Amino acid sequence: MRIISPPELKDFCETSTTIQDASMVRTLDVYDGMAKLAIKKACEPRTTGKITKCVADFNNGMIKEQRDIDYV
Repeated sequence: MRIISPPELKDFCETSTTIQDASMVRTLDVYDGMAKLAIKKACEPRTTGKITKCVADFNNGMIKEQRDIDYV
């Protein structure tokens, strides 16, 4: 098992991605259905650096915030 860690903007690997829109740049790392989404750049400085734990199911096209009931 490997540690899930959102990459820096300058890093790249096969399981990570950079998501960019008009106001934020986020990075995502996924492994075995678990994911972490990090805000790397944002217009609002207080949001930069926040990491959200997620559940990812790319077969069904879903990424959602993790809840306690997801891994019971």
